[in-house]
Amino acid sequence: MIYYLDTSTLKGEINSLVKLSRTNNIYLSGYNLIELYSQINEISFEKSLTLFKKIEGSYLKIDWRLPDDVLAKTYNLKFRFSKIKLIKKIFQNILSSNNYNEFKSKSKMENLNYIDFYDKLFSPDNDQTQSQENQFIAKAYEQVFLKSHKSDDYKKDLLSDEIIKILSERTSKSLLIYLLGPLTKTNKNIETIDYYHNLYNGKLECFCYAFAYFKLLKYSEKNTIGRNDYNDLTHLVYLENIKAKKYFLYNDKIYSNLGSNLNSKLKLFREFSK
Repeated sequence: MIYYLDTSTLKGEINSLVKLSRTNNIYLSGYNLIELYSQINEISFEKSLTLFKKIEGSYLKIDWRLPDDVLAKTYNLKFRFSKIKLIKKIFQNILSSNNYNEFKSKSKMENLNYIDFYDKLFSPDNDQTQSQENQFIAKAYEQVFLKSHKSDDYKKDLLSDEIIKILSERTSKSLLIYLLGPLTKTNKNIETIDYYHNLYNGKLECFCYAFAYFKLLKYSEKNTIGRNDYNDLTHLVYLENIKAKKYFLYNDKIYSNLGSNLNSKLKLFREFSK
């Protein structure tokens, strides 16, 4: 079994994780590292260096891929902007530096700017997109339940398996459209989208389910997903599908309610570490 982590668990439970890594396959992801890199500054460098030294000296493993690398592979796309080498280089630059200025001198500014940009890449829908999503959800509800979205049952029925499945499938296609174009040098015409979507290997099942469930949960509360929520959910791209023996250790409460299908995949860290 393989265990991935939310970044708050990695930072807050590093000593316990170092011990647990001796007997468990616990992985950091490239996305964990991006979040850690983006938090480094002159004030925090010493604490960050201590954390990275503990990681380096432990049995913790690293999956260097960023979410883009994972997504592209699920659609059999050649991703031309992989930053795995950059992620590894910054990791070594931190370990070999005694202070923040030395770290900055070893790291090209454009690379550090990329890290900051990537950390802010996943952002909430704008008002127009949100309105389109609301209309899509309402239409899907009416088609499944054969009644108006103004029905008294609407809020209760939104989290049904049928609606979650429809929005999950929409999410998998939206991710493909995001990857096409500048990221892969592939055009976005309908035929191309359909072609690559048919190549989808299903290994975003956990993420798409979680994203759909959480979006519908927020929608039922007349709320929207925040930027930090997007970032938190993005960690789940590494879990692949429901049947994969990959799990997620968390402290952040967002992971405590992402639908019954993921209950066995998401484990509260303090329960796991007993």
